[in-house]
Parts: sequence; C-alpha cells; structure tokens
Amino acid sequence: MPTKRFQLRPMADTDLEIVEDLWVAGWSDTLPEIDFEARRPWLEARLAALAARGAMVTVAEDQRLGRVVGFVTLEPDNGHLDQLTVDPAVRAAGAAVRLMNHAKAQAPGVIRLEVNVANPRAIHFYEREGFVRVGESVSPNSGLPIYTYEWRPAPG
Repeated sequence: MPTKRFQLRPMADTDLEIVEDLWVAGWSDTLPEIDFEARRPWLEARLAALAARGAMVTVAEDQRLGRVVGFVTLEPDNGHLDQLTVDPAVRAAGAAVRLMNHAKAQAPGVIRLEVNVANPRAIHFYEREGFVRVGESVSPNSGLPIYTYEWRPAPG
C-alpha cells in the first residue's frame, strides 16, 4: 500500500541537498527550457524564507528505496502551499498523494497554491485532489502564467 511505502517526517538540515536535487529534477522534467540547476540558490533562499514564516517542510522517505523522494511546504497559519515535488522516477507511486493528504490534515481549513499553466500534470493532480481554480495571473518569479487553486475540506 502506498501510504506505508512512504514515511513522512519534518525536513532536516541534512535533507537540503536531496530536496534541491528533487526540485531541480522535477522542474527540469516539466519545463526543460529553463535552467533549474542555476536556480538552486533561489530555492534555498525560498525554503529559508518559508521556514522563517513558520512553514512546515515535510519530506517523504521511500521505504523501498531508502531515500527521500519528495517534499511539501505548507504555511499552517494561512494554508499557502508553496512547493510540492516528487522524484520523477517514483511519480504515480503514491508519494504526492501522501504528501498532499498530510498538508490537508495540517491546513487551517483551506490550502491555496499557484501552479504554472504549462504544467498540465500538476494541474490534473490538484484537480483530482479536490482543488478548484479560483484565479490566474503571472508568476513574479518566472514571469510565466499561473493559475491559483484552493482546496477546502468537504462540509460535515
């Protein structure tokens, strides 16, 4: 069962390099025209800024592979999900769903996120997970068009 395969825990300082590697691999697979390797310092600064605002960074360890294969960030005070990345080699194995379910359990009644319009795999995943598109704009970081999505728990 996927939920037993992936164990979740808070990110440790020693996870930073693998988290960066996963982020670069995931984005390079999605938008190969952008040099995400060169954007590592941005991610490191972004994670530090998120942590300073009280965001939780949770990693998923694959018990079969014995290594971290994904991570999610969530600001529990406002429900902003800034990053969700899973190793392309284990996509569709359940790590993203496990990380998302964890974020939903920690959310203050809503999760908000932005997704690149050019990332149909992520759009499909978020919509399958119950997110609804509530807006569109342009990313201040990349200049690319983005959609804004929200998730709220079912009433009752």
